[in-house]
Amino acid sequence: MGLIEELAGSLLKSQTVSGRSSKSTGKNETMSMLIGVAIGMIIKYGLPSIVQKLSKSGLKKQVDSWIGTGDNKRVDPKQLTKALGPEMINEMSKKTGLKKTEVENSLSEILPEIINKLTPKGEVNENEVKNQTKGLDLGNVVDFLGKFFK
Repeated sequence: MGLIEELAGSLLKSQTVSGRSSKSTGKNETMSMLIGVAIGMIIKYGLPSIVQKLSKSGLKKQVDSWIGTGDNKRVDPKQLTKALGPEMINEMSKKTGLKKTEVENSLSEILPEIINKLTPKGEVNENEVKNQTKGLDLGNVVDFLGKFFK
């Protein structure tokens, strides 16, 4: 199973456990698309850069928990939007057809899981990211992200 499928399955399972419905195939496809976009962002700009951007934006405790080996701290969707920039959220909304709030809410669940999966030893290691994302076909995801992280 690939990284995107593994993350989508894990996130959809956790949503079912938490009482939210995840039976829709469309939900799975949307989750996979957002995971692809987030991974594309990490591939393009590097995990250290993304971690630094989020940490400097007031999310250091949360980001440290995602990288660490313990439980992941929750991140408020609005805080994540502020850290990444509303332009990024708006573009994701356009690409997926989701409302901005749906993108914010989903991304606040997806990004911690992705960073957690890409840092299995509790440290940011660019080689680990390359190994885990090797061979992913993200199409033009990386291209449209370019304007957001210069």
